[in-house]
Amino acid sequence: MAALFHGLGPERAGTLPGWAGDAVLSAAAVNHRLPGVEAVLALAGEERTRALARIGDWPGDEDPRQLLDGPLRVWREAASAGLGVFSSRIRL
Repeated sequence: MAALFHGLGPERAGTLPGWAGDAVLSAAAVNHRLPGVEAVLALAGEERTRALARIGDWPGDEDPRQLLDGPLRVWREAASAGLGVFSSRIRL
């Protein structure tokens, strides 16, 4: 989450639901918040290029594209299936 938040920048990252990547949302909350999450994570063009570069600057070996695109995919799949979302920064 730190790398993703670094890539997004504080203003964008601060608009995501939850606290620093930790969130528990009902199906209704997922549907309600999805447009805002899409606005933060569905980056294109130069904005996406800059965010991916900043994520790549963070220590570690995670794929920047996966860190940026994975959470949005989860949100969209949850909304489509009528499910809630539980997210946590726990790293195994």
